[in-house]
Formats: sequence, C-alpha cells, structure tokens
Amino acid sequence: MKQKKVKEDTGDKKKKKRKVLRPRKYKPVPLWDYETARQWVQNHKIDCLVQYRNYHEKYGLPPEMPIYPSQVYSRKKWNSWRGAEDFWYNPGYDIKKERKHAHILPYEDAQMFCRALKITTWRKYQDWVDSPRNRKFYPRLPQEPQLVYEEWVDWGTFTGTGFVCTRKRKLHWLPFEAARSFVQQLKLTCVQDWMDWKRTPDRPKYIPSQPNLVYKDKWKSTGDWIGTEIMAIVQSNVEPENTIWAIVHDPSQPPNMFIMTIFKGGVRYAWEKCKEKGLTLKRCYMYEPDLQLEVNRIVLRNCGSFSNGTFVTPNYAQLQFDLDMVLIALTKL
Repeated sequence: MKQKKVKEDTGDKKKKKRKVLRPRKYKPVPLWDYETARQWVQNHKIDCLVQYRNYHEKYGLPPEMPIYPSQVYSRKKWNSWRGAEDFWYNPGYDIKKERKHAHILPYEDAQMFCRALKITTWRKYQDWVDSPRNRKFYPRLPQEPQLVYEEWVDWGTFTGTGFVCTRKRKLHWLPFEAARSFVQQLKLTCVQDWMDWKRTPDRPKYIPSQPNLVYKDKWKSTGDWIGTEIMAIVQSNVEPENTIWAIVHDPSQPPNMFIMTIFKGGVRYAWEKCKEKGLTLKRCYMYEPDLQLEVNRIVLRNCGSFSNGTFVTPNYAQLQFDLDMVLIALTKL
C-alpha cells in the first residue's frame, strides 16, 4: 500500500483577505433647467399636472426632472417659472381642464374634508396626500389645491386656522404714529409691562408684537414706543426736585467698578455734577422707594460686592438689562 504524502504546513501560505462590501456613493443628479424640462414635457405631450403624475407612476420620470416643477422653478435659484400655460403641452391650457380630467372634489368639499382630518399646515397636507394608501382610497383630493381651485385664497382659509403669512400681514398693521399712540394710551410704566401685554389676547392684530422689526426706519427705543421715555424727560424738566437713581463711574477706578447714588434735581442736574467732578454718568433711573429692595437684590445678584453704593460687576450689560426691566430709564439731557 502506498502511503499518501502529507503536506507539511510551512506557514508560508498567504492569508486571503476578505473583501469588505461598502455601499456605493451616489451623487445627486443635477436637475434640468426650465427650458430643457419644458421641451421634455412638450415632446411627451403632457398637457396638465394630472397626466404628469400618471406618467410618473406608470413609467417614472427621468432623474433630471423635478417632481414638483412649479415649486422648483419658482425658487430664487431658478426664478424661471412662467406659469402652467407656458410649461404644459397644450398652449390653451385651462385650469378647469385638470379638475374635469381628474374628477377632483369641489372646493367646499375638499375644505371640509381637510378640516375634518385636522390638517393645519401646508406641510401636513402634502405628507397626507403623498401617502400611497391615502392616494388609493381618496384619489379625488388634489395634490396642489392652490393651482386647481379658482376659489383659492390661502392655506389659512383652506385649513380653517385663519393664519396669514407675515409678508401679507404687514398690510394690516397700523402706521407707526398711530400704533405708537395706541400703545401709549395704555399707560404702561416699564418694558416688562409691554412684554407682558403683547403676549395677552388683548393685543389687536394690527399692533405688531415686534415693532422694532416692523418699523425699522422710524424705530428709536422701547421707551419711546410705550411713552415712558417722553414722560421721564418731561418730568425731570418740570419737577426740579425730582429724585433719580444714577450709576456713575470714576475713570481713576477699575473699569468694572461703579457707584450707585441718588441725585435730587433731575437728569440735567446729575449730569452737570458728574461733569464738575470728572465722573461719567452711565445710566439714570426714576427713583421709586417701593422698589428699593428689588434694586438691591438685582445689584447683589450681578455683583461680587456692594457696600456704600460702590459695587464691582463682571457683566455691566446684564446688570443694566435687569434694571431696565424693573425701573424706568431716563435719558441724558
């Protein structure tokens, strides 16, 4: 019997490396421009949005064609959308043809159906309509009602929320002088009162909650908006014995060291006294004895030490902001 030769394991065999399967990286395909997409639609004789959808479901669109052409080519990047009459095949395109072709629900029925589903925004409506299950059982609901219905107003009217976009809401705001006089009639005493009032349902729709953004050209300050700045100037001038709080800084001291003192005679008197002594008047507030404890609490919270009116603060801007929320700030004259 011949013995089988046993190969000796010399260890010189190379180990086979396993191939690691990695997912392929697909680059997004750039979309066609408006003219190329329009030419493709003209060649395929697609004359309305419904036929465009049906073609996409049966055969599939090219990757360079957008699913929502009206939305894509209306953006700032393209800004080339000329309307449905120019884009679709039929030059005499009528929006009623799409409704008749697809047997779409009337406007009132679609509006009631949307409100019954509690759809409140355009995004929720698109998510619901794009669902294959919903499209199967509710095919008569249009995917773009703003293009189909002639009775269309806006999404707030269609969904029943009454929401008006900020771009259109500006047309309903009062002019600056009328809105400011309306707010000043409320006799608000400080900025915090204005912040609290604008969040209440008592604020009319024609009064903006952010007047500094609406009236950029004529805006001065919140004190001028609610009337406290004008009242403080008049009161400091008419009443010479008016008492005020003042925050003073000595240039010879560190920049984060301030003095909080009391002046009798108004803002002008305090400013002249500080100028004589070589001090810098940082901020003035109307003196209110009832808020003495609140002022002390704010100063102690923002400062490391507070003794004999002198304090050191690491953040003067935060201290000034907290005091402005409580006290009425006065302007320097």
